[in-house]
Amino acid sequence: MGMNQAGEIESLSQLATPDVALITNAGPAHLEALGSVANVARAKGEIYSGLRREGIGIVNADDEYADQWRALIEPRQVVTFGLKTSADVTARYETHGDQLSILLSIKGAEYPIMLQARGQHMVLNALAAAAGATAMGVSPSDIARGLSHYQPVSGRMRSLHIGATELIDDTYNANPTSVKAAMNVVSGIGRAWVMLGDMAELGDQVEELHREVGQHAAELGIEMLWACGQFASAVIDAYQTNAQGLGQAFANQAELLAALNDKPVSDFEVILVKGSRSAKMETVVERLETQLQSHQATTRGAQCL
Repeated sequence: MGMNQAGEIESLSQLATPDVALITNAGPAHLEALGSVANVARAKGEIYSGLRREGIGIVNADDEYADQWRALIEPRQVVTFGLKTSADVTARYETHGDQLSILLSIKGAEYPIMLQARGQHMVLNALAAAAGATAMGVSPSDIARGLSHYQPVSGRMRSLHIGATELIDDTYNANPTSVKAAMNVVSGIGRAWVMLGDMAELGDQVEELHREVGQHAAELGIEMLWACGQFASAVIDAYQTNAQGLGQAFANQAELLAALNDKPVSDFEVILVKGSRSAKMETVVERLETQLQSHQATTRGAQCL
């Protein structure tokens, strides 16, 4: 259930009367109407309002607002998931290339899986899915099997390997938390180039939060950072103040695409593209995919000669 202001999820939950209701987390999104992360947490908590008497509420035990959400569910049953806090569904994990080796623990029983994803945030997403399935009565072995067959969808950390470059399409949406999480993933891969579109619906904090993203890229050692849109300068100013890498701000996506024409994109081991839905950064992914494929074809032709 989606929302960008208080009361919307409550209406939806009352209509749906769910058997199981789950919140993945609360972060700095939709601040334009809601004003604070605390208000985001309250608005998301509305999902439990329509939960049936015999229903089950799923809570992220690691989230700052876990106790608040638990209070909204009780006396109905609560199932928890998390990595840092004791929970019904938890895990230990290691990264292996573009996969995660996860030892999934469901109420004390352990199940090894390989998840086609990267990043701690994706482990938490897997735990959330496992907790929801557990509440629906799915067996732990079937849950483990299902997670092992997961394939990223377009716009959600989808990885495209073209020649020696990995292009990561995470363009479906963006907020400060998800942008930082995606950059955390690519910073450990190799020479990284990140291209960002504006993050939407951040209210009065919009410039500050874009600056935070730029500073985070600098702290991670991202080698090149490009940003386009109304708040691109805020991102790049913060990045260049704190980084040794190369940053560039573009007023709009058309300017960024024009600048790509002269760039050797294949020189980077990984390129991440991300932005809010309104930024439509999938267009940038399409251009990069074309340029990388063209370079690969040219290289193969030269090798044949």
